[in-house]
Amino acid sequence: IMLITNKGSSTGFHTHGSAINILINGKKSWELYDPKSPTSWKGPDYSYIPDEKEIVKITQHAGDIVIIPSNWMHSVVNESDNTICLICNRAALSYKENKRARAMYTARHGRARHNR
Repeated sequence: IMLITNKGSSTGFHTHGSAINILINGKKSWELYDPKSPTSWKGPDYSYIPDEKEIVKITQHAGDIVIIPSNWMHSVVNESDNTICLICNRAALSYKENKRARAMYTARHGRARHNR
C-alpha cells in the first residue's frame, strides 16, 4: 500500500499482523503498546489506560523504516504535508481486537480520530 497524506491526518489505536512502514517523505509520530505489557486491560469496556511508561513513542523521518510487531496496538500522526509511505502488513485481526484499540485511543485522547 502506498499512502500520501497531509499534516495532522492520523489513525487511532488499532492492531493487525506484523507490518513494515517505509517513510519516503515527511515525518510521522508513533505510539505503540506492547500486548505483553505487565499490566492488562480491565473490564469488558477495556477501560484500562496504560501508564505513559508503557507506551513506546517513535518519531519516523524520511528514509526510516518502522517495523510493527504482530498484535501491537499503535497510532500514527502525520507531522508534515505530503507524507509518503509504503506499508506492507498481514490481514487485520478480529473486530474485537480493533474495538479494544479504539477504546484505548478514545480514553487517552477524548475522541477517536480516523482520517481516511
